[in-house]
Amino acid sequence: MITYPGKKELYTFLKSVKNPLFPSFINKYEEQIAEWSLRLRVSNSRELHMIWVSRFNDAIREARTDVALKKSKVILSKWDKFFEELLTLVSFKSIKMIFNCALEYTYEYSMFLRQISLYLFSIALGIKTSHSLITIMAMNPVAIARQCTTKQVSLCTALKKNVAKSGKEEHTL
Repeated sequence: MITYPGKKELYTFLKSVKNPLFPSFINKYEEQIAEWSLRLRVSNSRELHMIWVSRFNDAIREARTDVALKKSKVILSKWDKFFEELLTLVSFKSIKMIFNCALEYTYEYSMFLRQISLYLFSIALGIKTSHSLITIMAMNPVAIARQCTTKQVSLCTALKKNVAKSGKEEHTL
């Protein structure tokens, strides 16, 4: 049994209405259609309409065998509106995902910079610490590399190589 957003409401509608019609369902839930369609891969309003008609007809066949299937007329302006809402929601979802990703990497990079700063500060003050520079440099290098400029990455890599070559572990955080 395939599940999708809006399926529960569709079946509830079919069971609660004496003579269920597709336009009646759409009118009742027009505020949710675009949101329920977020997972769909459609390129225009007609495809969106066809998917919802198909879902409605499948639900009728399954839940209301006493009701005959009826052709429904496409009200293109309504489905164009749904499609535009869907495109807007997809855009907002993409922007939110990119923003959250940027925040995550910014946080990781700031934590890395904080550790490096503390390490260098402790060296300047002659304080022995509990973590080596190698340990700090191993902190999520993928996330760090995404945030660093090319120059910063090459400096980090060179610093890591120099520490590894010298084998000195006396300065630790």
